[in-house]
Amino acid sequence: GMNFSLSMELQRAWRRLVRAPGFSLSVIVLIAVSIGGVAAVATAGWSLFARPLPYSQADRLVTISGWYKRGDSHAGLSAALVDVLNRERKFGTIGIVERPFELRLADGTGVRAGRIDHRLLDILRVSPLAGRVLTEHDTAPGADPVALISERLWLDRFGGDVGIVDRVVDLQNGRVRVAGVLPDMLALPAWDTDIWLPMELGPEKLSPGMYSTLQSHTVIARADQDVGMETYHQRLLARLESDERLNSRERPMDIEYRVRPLRELWSAGQGDGLLIL
Repeated sequence: GMNFSLSMELQRAWRRLVRAPGFSLSVIVLIAVSIGGVAAVATAGWSLFARPLPYSQADRLVTISGWYKRGDSHAGLSAALVDVLNRERKFGTIGIVERPFELRLADGTGVRAGRIDHRLLDILRVSPLAGRVLTEHDTAPGADPVALISERLWLDRFGGDVGIVDRVVDLQNGRVRVAGVLPDMLALPAWDTDIWLPMELGPEKLSPGMYSTLQSHTVIARADQDVGMETYHQRLLARLESDERLNSRERPMDIEYRVRPLRELWSAGQGDGLLIL
């Protein structure tokens, strides 16, 4: 039989590539693109499905929503329903984060902002680097306007000044007083959020008339330690599905309630595409 020499085969391959530079370039580009594609897909898969969420005991965190069967889309529970569920004290603590929006500072600089209720940071176990978190008083109508800012904004715009707490920041549409600085790992409602404002939770939003509506925000809950997650899911879904006020004739028949792991906020709708790749 013929002896196989790796070094000789590599030399032959190299000579062939040198004789055909056009073909060689195509091979090199193909290999580079293939390696880059595999790396990109692997990185995306790690971020969406395997990378630990930056919250304490993240496996206890879920998002609760109504799912429109026809539109294949999710919507959050009303603030009125969330308030009732919290008062029942059977499903852990439940909070709300609204969709991100752009907020402009007085000089015209645009920053990503979001509104949160007074329970969310406690649910996520996120502590401020300076100052305080929001309280129920901050969400009341007519409360003094306050804001939490990101560590990134604190460093970039305010030079990491320790005196930032209680400082007034001018916006194009008003002024807010900085209540605290949050670590960038919060990543909600978007990874680049730099200012969080309190949701206004007045009588109108918490009224019985708003109870069964679905909203364009995200509802996040932390299950208590003394209950298994499967049991928690079943109990919460049973509670929602048996609520006559949620299942009245006025409610469209194409809506069902879902309790999903919080991670699905990042991975929902992208898993199939990654599997195909």
